Amino acid sequence: MAIKYPAAGPILQASGNLWSRAAMIIVVREVEKNLSGRVLKARTRRLLRSIKRSSKVNPNGFDIGTDQGHGVAWEKGYTRPEYIIKAVPFPQGLRRVKFDRRFFPARPWLKPAGKTKEPQIRALFAQTVGRAFTLAFPDQTVTINMTFK
Repeated sequence: MAIKYPAAGPILQASGNLWSRAAMIIVVREVEKNLSGRVLKARTRRLLRSIKRSSKVNPNGFDIGTDQGHGVAWEKGYTRPEYIIKAVPFPQGLRRVKFDRRFFPARPWLKPAGKTKEPQIRALFAQTVGRAFTLAFPDQTVTINMTFK
């Protein structure tokens, strides 16, 4: 026998949407701080715009990411190709310069933003979705588990 709570659906969905939007804003603000010199030395507006453009709320929470290759490279680290020949201006004229293979270590700026704000996101979840669960199911005990990827 299935017990249906017809009024619970819209309330839970609305509280979930509210939590997702608020939590996403919290994390994006932390990412802005990381991109403003805390983690990456150069301030890159293009990377920040891509974060805001590609962040979205979905039914299970929210997604934050970037479509910029250099953002992913800084997050995970990268190796420059073995030989790049480039024309570099010198006082005597253009010269060809050869670069060797070089590894750039990771400087995570996106994942730590979520980890740093995890307690605040959990508290916000309890205030919005947790309260909606309590109102929708007053005689039930609800346990909520969250994972951050």
